[in-house]
Amino acid sequence: MMDNLEVSVVLGSFNRLEFLKVTIMTVRKELENIESSEIIVVDGGSTDSSIEWLIMQKDIILILQNNHGVWNGKSIKKQSWGYYMNLGFKSAKYKNVLMISDDCLLIKDSIIKGLLQINEIQKAGNKIGGLAFLWRHWPDWDKYGIAYFYNKPHLNHGIYLKKALEEVGYADEITYSFYAGDVDLSFKLHEAGLPIIMADNSYLEHYNHVSKEYKNANISKRDKEEDALRSKWSKVWGAEYFENNIRWRREVVDFVDKTETYKYFEKLKDKNSL
Repeated sequence: MMDNLEVSVVLGSFNRLEFLKVTIMTVRKELENIESSEIIVVDGGSTDSSIEWLIMQKDIILILQNNHGVWNGKSIKKQSWGYYMNLGFKSAKYKNVLMISDDCLLIKDSIIKGLLQINEIQKAGNKIGGLAFLWRHWPDWDKYGIAYFYNKPHLNHGIYLKKALEEVGYADEITYSFYAGDVDLSFKLHEAGLPIIMADNSYLEHYNHVSKEYKNANISKRDKEEDALRSKWSKVWGAEYFENNIRWRREVVDFVDKTETYKYFEKLKDKNSL
C-alpha cells in the first residue's frame, strides 16, 4: 500500500452503463494500492439501469443529480457542467482529485505515477494546480498528448489539487453550459499562479464515438460558449491575447501501451461481454 498517497476520483455519468462499468473497473485496479482513496460518481439521472448498478457498488459514493427528464409536468432545468462537477469536487475527501469521464480507460499505474509526480513538484517548491493526463481519442488518434487552448495547458482528464480548486472558487457554474467550462477552470488556475502541468507518465484512453448525438448537442453550442470564454478572459488578459495565440493545439509524445488497455473498448464496440 502507498500510505503517503491519497486521491478522490470524481466522474460524471449519464446513460452509459456499459462504458461506466469498464471505466470503474480500470479505476478500481488503479486504487488497489492506494488505501486513502474514494470513487465519487455524479449521475445526471440515468434511465439505462446505471443508477441501479451504482447503488449496488459499495465502494462508490453516488451523487444523484437529476439533470434530464420531466418532473410534475415540467422539464427539469438542465444544470451546467460546472454545477454537477462541483458537486463531486466539493464532496471529495482527499487532497488530490482525479477527474475523468465515463468513457475513459486509465492505463496501468497512471494514478500512482501522477500522484508521485505531484509530490516531486511540490517537494521542489514549485506550484501546481493540476496534472493533465496524456490521452487520445480512440480509435481516431494514434498518439497521446494534452491540449493547449490559447497556448495554455489544458486539463481534459487528470488530477486537480483540492486546495487549488478551493482557491479559485471551483468551476464556473453560470457562464457556460458545457463546452468551455473545463477550459475556463484551467484558465482560472493558470491566472492564480497554479498552473496545469503535463503528466510525465500518466495516460488514458478516451472513446470518441460514444453518445454522438448528445455530444453533438453540446458541440452545437461551442461557438457561443467560446465567445463567452474570450469575452470573460479578454477583460483579464486583453483582447490581443486571444488574437495573438493559437486557439487549440496538441502536444503529443511517443508512447505505446504494452497492456493494450484500448482492447476493452474493442470488446464494447463489438458488443462482446467483458
